[in-house]
Amino acid sequence: MKREISRTFAAYKRDAWHFERQTSDSREISAHGEKVDVGTASKDGVSARFTFGNSTYELSDIELDWYMANYACKNKGMFLVSVESEAEDEFIISQLIPYWLSFWTSGNDLYKERQFYWDSTGHLLGPYTNWGFKQPDGGTSDENCLAYMLAYNMPYSWHDAFCTTPYRFICESYH
Repeated sequence: MKREISRTFAAYKRDAWHFERQTSDSREISAHGEKVDVGTASKDGVSARFTFGNSTYELSDIELDWYMANYACKNKGMFLVSVESEAEDEFIISQLIPYWLSFWTSGNDLYKERQFYWDSTGHLLGPYTNWGFKQPDGGTSDENCLAYMLAYNMPYSWHDAFCTTPYRFICESYH
């Protein structure tokens, strides 16, 4: 497992360099060989901004894998979102409802299977969680990253997903 994570992060660093080089040169970025034209997205790649408590959030209007989404947020001086309370979760969900899409958070269990933590804060998930039906279901698989998803005709909830799947993402900054 440790070797697999090392390979994954090596690929992340390689792709993050490519991402940074591409964004400084043009309006097109590359994630795992897939080009995303942010020229077709909004000018700043953000579909919505909102605040709750001491945080400001931005919903992306492009899809990236978890690693590139994490880098994209950090490149803006922000972090992939960490959900610390039920009130925060309910507020974020209220902002996601019009989109009917999946969104990355900073949650993952990349370091220890079945031990999810928020990458942006280093805190373990809990005591509040909002796992979807039969989630997390990754077990020993590669479903190591946490996304907001709609499934089984249920409202948004947390699901473990393949980190390499492109989804929109939520960046958060603290003030």
